[in-house]
Amino acid sequence: MKTEYGQTRERGSKDHDGFSVIELLVMIAALAVLAALLLPSLTKLRSASRQISCSIQLKSIGEGLSKHADDFDQRYAIAGGVVAWEQVDPTTHMPSWMEQVTPYVSGKDVFSGCAAYPVPSLFHYFLGARAAFIDAGQQFAAVERQKVQHPSAFIVTGDNNCNYFDELGATQDADKDDYTFMTQVFAQDDTHWAPQHDGLLNAAFADGHTAVFDRFDPERMTYRYNSMSAY
Repeated sequence: MKTEYGQTRERGSKDHDGFSVIELLVMIAALAVLAALLLPSLTKLRSASRQISCSIQLKSIGEGLSKHADDFDQRYAIAGGVVAWEQVDPTTHMPSWMEQVTPYVSGKDVFSGCAAYPVPSLFHYFLGARAAFIDAGQQFAAVERQKVQHPSAFIVTGDNNCNYFDELGATQDADKDDYTFMTQVFAQDDTHWAPQHDGLLNAAFADGHTAVFDRFDPERMTYRYNSMSAY
């Protein structure tokens, strides 16, 4: 029979302007299966993106520490105790190491550059100062760059996963360091969170490179001036 517009349509046929309910249910089920398959990959991709972004921030901080040493007789910034931003440590008479380095980096925000940091805090990283602390007879001291004998392995800064600073309510501590606390531990325990990048932690080294690790590597990492040594 003829339609209004002169087109022929078989008697009893119906217009099909959309999907049927069954077709929609099948499509929804297929999308749900596809999402379930993709979700782990997307989660891993997001985690990897955060780790890389964090590594970039650490590289910037490491470069800032090196520039500081250029201007201060080969010495990196010095850390003290718990030092809030715009405060001065009573022993070193210096602001936090992060504040000392700020003129050499893009700004204060670089120190809160780890999107995976497990608690709210403006300051996510630590200063590698253990070698200077030991060398100075267990006193606050700045790392002296000329004493570093293994620059490609000497850790100058990195991801902090020691919960001591934040458990004490010191989330505003801009002076996190490894003088007396192990700030990078690759397993969760009473004083450390699980490594925040899916079991990985970033570290930056005196020669300017950064790397990510799932454990302490005695051939690629050191906390001492003149030997390959763990904390």
